[in-house]
Amino acid sequence: MQRATSLRRISQQNRRVVIAWLFILALISGVGPTAWAEPASLTVCNGGCAYTSIQAAINAAPAGATVIVSAGTYRERLHIRSSVRVIGAGPDLTIVQGDGNATVVSISGVDRSTVLEGMTIAGGGGSGGGGVHISGASPTLRRLRIVNNTLNSGPTGGGLLIVGGANPLLEEVEVRGNRATAGAAVGVWDAQATLRRCTVADNVGQGPGGSYFGAIYADSNSTVVIEESTVRNNTGALGAGLSLVGNSTATVLNSRFEGNQAQDQGGAILATGRSRLNLNGVEIVANRSARDGAGVTVHNATATIVNSLFTGNSAARDGGALNILEGSTATVRSSVVEYNQAARFTGGIGVQGASQATIERTLIRYNAVSGADPDPSGGTSGGLKIFGAGTRATVRFSRIEGNEARDGAGVYVETQASAILVGNEIVGNYARQRGAGIVVNDRAIATIENNVISNNHANESGGGLWVLDRSTAVVRQNIIGYNRANQSGGGMILLQDTKSFIEHNFFVGNEAGQHGGGLLLDSTSARVAHNRFRQNVAGGIGGGVLFQSNVTSLFANNAVQGNRSGLTGDGVAVYFSSPAVVGNLIMGNDPAGGGEGIYMFHSSVAVLASNLILHNGVGIGASGSAWPGLYARNNVYGNHWANYQGIGPGAGDVSVDPLFVEGTYFLSHVDAGQAQNSPLIDAGHTTAQALGLHTLTTRTDGVPDQGMVDIGLHYVATSSFDSSKRHHFLPVVQLSP
Repeated sequence: MQRATSLRRISQQNRRVVIAWLFILALISGVGPTAWAEPASLTVCNGGCAYTSIQAAINAAPAGATVIVSAGTYRERLHIRSSVRVIGAGPDLTIVQGDGNATVVSISGVDRSTVLEGMTIAGGGGSGGGGVHISGASPTLRRLRIVNNTLNSGPTGGGLLIVGGANPLLEEVEVRGNRATAGAAVGVWDAQATLRRCTVADNVGQGPGGSYFGAIYADSNSTVVIEESTVRNNTGALGAGLSLVGNSTATVLNSRFEGNQAQDQGGAILATGRSRLNLNGVEIVANRSARDGAGVTVHNATATIVNSLFTGNSAARDGGALNILEGSTATVRSSVVEYNQAARFTGGIGVQGASQATIERTLIRYNAVSGADPDPSGGTSGGLKIFGAGTRATVRFSRIEGNEARDGAGVYVETQASAILVGNEIVGNYARQRGAGIVVNDRAIATIENNVISNNHANESGGGLWVLDRSTAVVRQNIIGYNRANQSGGGMILLQDTKSFIEHNFFVGNEAGQHGGGLLLDSTSARVAHNRFRQNVAGGIGGGVLFQSNVTSLFANNAVQGNRSGLTGDGVAVYFSSPAVVGNLIMGNDPAGGGEGIYMFHSSVAVLASNLILHNGVGIGASGSAWPGLYARNNVYGNHWANYQGIGPGAGDVSVDPLFVEGTYFLSHVDAGQAQNSPLIDAGHTTAQALGLHTLTTRTDGVPDQGMVDIGLHYVATSSFDSSKRHHFLPVVQLSP
C-alpha cells in the first residue's frame, strides 16, 4: 500500500510538471490558457440555480460535463447520458425519489467515464431495476444509497438490475431495504458487475412472484466481483446473501456475509447450476438456514474457498457452515470453520451426493449437531460428514477439534462414500454415543494415515475411531492416544464384518470404561500388524487389545506393553474368537497386579505362535474350553506370577532370556557386532517369508530376517543402523493425557 501511494504521488507530481510546461508553451505560442479550461459544470437545485430538474441538466450537458446536484429531494426519473458526471451533495442530502411504479435511474450505452455519485435513489418499482436499471453499459456508481425500492411486477433487481452485457463498477454503494422475488438488492443477468467497498443490507426476497433468490442474484453466464464489502441481514428462500445460477461466476474478496437468513438453502451464499464460487479472505458469520447450508451451499457447482472464516452459522437440518452436494467440486484451504451448528446432521462441513471435496490446512473446531437425529439409520457429525455413493473427500494437514455430535463428532464417513485423511490432528471431539474422533460406517471406505487422533471422548463406544457395517478402513502410521469410551473401544473399535488394515500405529493411553482399552475387534476380520499398544486401560477385559465374537484377524509383529485391565486379559484378550496371534512382543502388562499377557476365554481357538511374552503378571492364561488351534514356538519368560495359567506350554515353547541389545528390542547377534547370539534367532515356527517379515530385521546392522523367523520384534531393514542409539519400530511421540 505504501509503495502504491508513493507511485500515485510521483504520478501526480509528473502530471503537474506536464501541465506547467504546456501552460508555458501556450504562452510562448500565444494560445490562451482557456484552451485547457475545465469541462462545463451545470448546477441543479430546488431554486436559484440554472436548473431545477436533474434530467434537464443532463440533457443539456455536453460530453465530459459535470452535473452538480445540490441538497434536496427530486421527484423524477433519470436517464443518464454518456460521458456525463452526475454528482450529488451526498447520500444524506441529495435524494432522487421515484413514484413506486417505475425505475428511478436508467443507464444504457455508456462507458466507465459516466459517473453517478453522491445521492440516494429511493422509491422505485416496475418490472426490473426498481432503483437503477443498467443495460449494455459500464458506468461508475459511487457513494450512492439505493434504498426502499420494490418490484411490483418483474422478478429480479429490486435495487439494481444489470443486463445485456453491462459491466458497471459500484464503489461505496449502499443497497438497503429493497424487495424483489430474486435479487432484491442486485440482479445480474447475462452481464458483469463489480461491487467494491459496498454494503448490501436488509433486503428482502419477496415480490409478486413470492420469495426465491436473495439479495444479490447472478444468472445466465454472469460474473460478479465483490471486494471489501459487507452483505448482511438479507432474507430469501435460497442464497439469502448471494445466489449464483445458470453457469455464473462470483469472486468474493476480503468481504463479510453476516446475519443473512434463508428459508431453504444457503443462508449466506448459494452456488448452483454449474456456477463457480471463489472466496478469498471472506467472513461468513451468524447466517441462518431453515433447512441446509446456513453459511454456504454448493449445489451442482464448483467452489474454491481460501483464507476464509465460517463462524456462528446455524442450519435447521444439515451443513451448519458449508454444504457441498449434488455432484459439486469444492476446495477449502487455509480456512477456519468454528462454532457452527445444525439441528440434524452436520454442524461444520457436509459433503454428499457424489460430490468431491479437498480440505487442506483448515481448522474445523467447536461445531455441533445440537438435536437428536430423527432418522436412527443416519449419522450425525459435528465437524465433517462425507456421505453417499460416489462422494469422495480428501482432508490433509487440518485440525479437527472440539466438535460435538451424537456420532462421529470429528469426522463421519458413511454409506459408500470414500475419504482420505492424511496428516491431520483430530483432537478433543465429543460423541454423545459413538465414534468421537472418526466414524466409518455402512460400506464406506477410508484411508487414515499419519494423523494424530487424541483426547476424543465417546459416551458409549469408539473413543478415537469406530469402523462398522461392511466398511473398509486402512489405518496406518497414526498416533491414537488418550482417547476415552465410557463403554468399549477406548482407542478404536471395529465390528460388523469390516475389512480393515491396522498397521504401524501407536495406541497409547486410551481408556475404555468396560472392554478393549486400546483396540476392540468384534465380529470382523482385520490385519493388525506392526503397531505399538502402550499404557491402554480397560475397566473390564482387554486392556491393550480385545478380540470378541468370531473375530478371524491376523495380529502380527505388534508390541503390547504396559497395558492394564480391571478384570483380565491386560495385554491381549481373546473371547469366542479365532485370531492368529503371531510374532508379537507382549511385555510388562500389569505385572504387579497379576495381569495376563494373553488370556483366552471360552471356546476360543486362536493361533499362538512365535510370540515373545515376558515380564507380565502371567504370560498366557486360559479358561473354559479355550485352546489354541496352533500353539507353538513362543518364548514365555520372566512373568511375575506364572508363565502359564490354566494352560500348558505349546509345542516347542521356550523360556529363555531373549538377550536384547542394551536399550533396544533388537536381538543380540554376533554378526551384527554383539558378543553372543540370542537364543531366539531362527527359533520361530515358520519362515520369515511366510509371515511377510523377510524384508524386516531383528538385527542392529539391518540385515533382513531370512530362513526360519526370529522370535522378536521386526524393524524396517536398513544398512544405516547405529547400535549406540535407541531404535523403535515406530516413532515415539509423547502426548499429554
